[in-house]
Amino acid sequence: MTLSLEILRASLPLDDPDRHALDGAADVVFARLIATAPVAGWPAARVLTGRLARLLAEIEARGGRWSTARVMAVYKRLGIDVPKRATARHDLHALYLVGRLALHNNRGNRFYTPFGGGPR
Repeated sequence: MTLSLEILRASLPLDDPDRHALDGAADVVFARLIATAPVAGWPAARVLTGRLARLLAEIEARGGRWSTARVMAVYKRLGIDVPKRATARHDLHALYLVGRLALHNNRGNRFYTPFGGGPR
């Protein structure tokens, strides 16, 4: 399935919004799979690739609270073209689904934190 998604994504023009929508599709599929049927001794980070792996590395290095806006700023700094906030929101939630982040929803203010906190 991952290969099929990648072939489809690569076949779309660079300025096609659907191409961008498929960027992290395989990562989200793997995140859901691991969250619902974890394999003993197989850390979730091994299945994360591309954008999600880079985001996770950044979150673990910096720690603290992570919102959609903070992820968008990181993507911009790293040169990752993510034109939609929904993509950043879905990436954070995918990392939560694989057990790498804790979800906090305080009075409608949703944010995520790495387990163990990490540097601030």
